[in-house]
Amino acid sequence: DTVFMPDEDERKEYILNDTGCHYVGAARSIKYKPWNFGQFEKNVLDCCISLLTESSLKPTDRRDPVLVCRAMSAMMSFEKGQGVLIGNWSGDYQGGTAPYKWTGSAPILQQYYSTKQAVSFGQCWVFAGILTTVLRALGIPARSVTAFDSAHDTEKNLTVDTYVNENGEKITNMSRDSVWNFHVWTDAWMKRPDLPKGYDGWQAVDATPQERSQ
Repeated sequence: DTVFMPDEDERKEYILNDTGCHYVGAARSIKYKPWNFGQFEKNVLDCCISLLTESSLKPTDRRDPVLVCRAMSAMMSFEKGQGVLIGNWSGDYQGGTAPYKWTGSAPILQQYYSTKQAVSFGQCWVFAGILTTVLRALGIPARSVTAFDSAHDTEKNLTVDTYVNENGEKITNMSRDSVWNFHVWTDAWMKRPDLPKGYDGWQAVDATPQERSQ
């Protein structure tokens, strides 16, 4: 079993525990935000099974946690007519729920399951929360992780680039790289027989819509 955790306390925490928190804010002002993962709530598992079908993941591929995690990560954000949650960083949340008002995953997944319409709205910790719930419900150990002063590399060169002119003024149109106050994603625990030795364990899976995976 490629997702088996040998430590019982870790199994209880990363599969069975239905409550937790996200850390948000800034590096010098970290805030604790309780979160109800709710993987055992009504219709949550049914929603997860439905998402597997909607993702077009072949039944034979559902035994591979790598493929399942990738498929579920893609299904968390609304894109090209399908997906659970619509991201919104504009500050205008008319017609939906402001991301900071969500306190758990179950209401989002239940609403999506009953309406088959994307839910409004989410930001990184909400995407991480619902993906953590989905993976735990499917039996894959998962946790939400926060990084502060989180670098966002848009050019795939593993650096965050800043360009300045001869006066030392920042040139904003030469790079979309940025450093966010914080970012939250999901870690999933699994063995990686597809990779060289030493890569088993926690794998980063980010459901926030950013750059398409390669």
